[in-house]
Amino acid sequence: LGDVYKRQGPKLGYAEEGTYDVAKQRWHYKLNMSVLTDRIGLSGDVFVRPIDEHKCVRVSEHEVQIKIFGVGSIAERAAEKNMRDGWGKSATWMNKRLAAEQ
Repeated sequence: LGDVYKRQGPKLGYAEEGTYDVAKQRWHYKLNMSVLTDRIGLSGDVFVRPIDEHKCVRVSEHEVQIKIFGVGSIAERAAEKNMRDGWGKSATWMNKRLAAEQ
């Protein structure tokens, strides 16, 4: 999204909306972009998968669609990397927080 940011500048932002499905125990989210709303789609589902009685893993399934001629696929890969990095950092933070509370 770096090229998009260079063109759009500080106008580039998003608002997250989401719903939690109690029956499926999944959070579905969609990021509503402040610009290029018809060309950028970012959404996904988050849920927890048990590993054993005391451990679980958080799973995030992303969908990234960027329809900008010449940069779409590059921007999709960058957006996916940013999302993965962000979720990884939040997992590290949560694990430290949980460990400190025990």
